[in-house]
Amino acid sequence: MDKKPIGIVTDNTTDFPKEIIDKYQIEIVSVKVDWPEVTNSPGENSFQKLREAKKMGIQTFPKTSQPSVKDFFLIDERIYSQKGLILKDN
Repeated sequence: MDKKPIGIVTDNTTDFPKEIIDKYQIEIVSVKVDWPEVTNSPGENSFQKLREAKKMGIQTFPKTSQPSVKDFFLIDERIYSQKGLILKDN
């Protein structure tokens, strides 16, 4: 049986370490986040921004929505053309 490369896709709420994302070339699709009060606050991800918001006394929470079908389709199309198989974590 021939081995075929697999493309891995997840969204940016994943807790995969950066080393794993880089090593396995995992593609990240962004979850939509609307949180104007925290847009420019420090933090690389939503969890860090939540901690910073709490420190700053911000009482609101972000509004989120999943990535669109089109967001996934564009990445899927590219990965499929390169690798042939796709594994999704979502």
